[in-house]
Amino acid sequence: MNKGKIYIFKISLKNSDPLIWRRVKVPSYFTLGDFHEVIQIVMPWADCHMHVFKVKGKTYTNLEYESMENDLDEDLFELVDILKEGDTFDYIYDFGDGWRHNVKVEELVSPEKKEIYPICVEGEFAAPQENSGGLHSYYEKLEILKNKNHPEYEEISSWCEAGLDPEFFDLQDANDVLDSYK
Repeated sequence: MNKGKIYIFKISLKNSDPLIWRRVKVPSYFTLGDFHEVIQIVMPWADCHMHVFKVKGKTYTNLEYESMENDLDEDLFELVDILKEGDTFDYIYDFGDGWRHNVKVEELVSPEKKEIYPICVEGEFAAPQENSGGLHSYYEKLEILKNKNHPEYEEISSWCEAGLDPEFFDLQDANDVLDSYK
């Protein structure tokens, strides 16, 4: 039994190039619903769309939203009860934009005395903004922002978050928000 252990997850946005990813440490007693909140914070997204976890042939989601007949309630399943070291699974957020993530349980470790969990320990590249239309559309928008003479530049720049730097992931900001969640 791995109660009291810490899961180290690598969360990667599928098909992103360069790869957008985060590494987080999460207590084993967290539910999939809790883990969903962690993912939302470290990407960072606003949790305004439906999502599912696809784990070992089963689908888990927030049953407050409309779901399929066989979906399981993510708030009833602790990580320790369904995941082991080395497992990989899918997390899908925003079915319209289709943010598909590969999530890997890299390691199970004992908690460190000075760390408070959950915590994000690494990551690279900014995640796409909410409602950016999927990866292809997001990358198109980034290209438009490189050319102030592009006919859509004003529209895209006003839609874009101020100071968007697609190459920068703010680890400190992610952990500041996670601190408020703890």
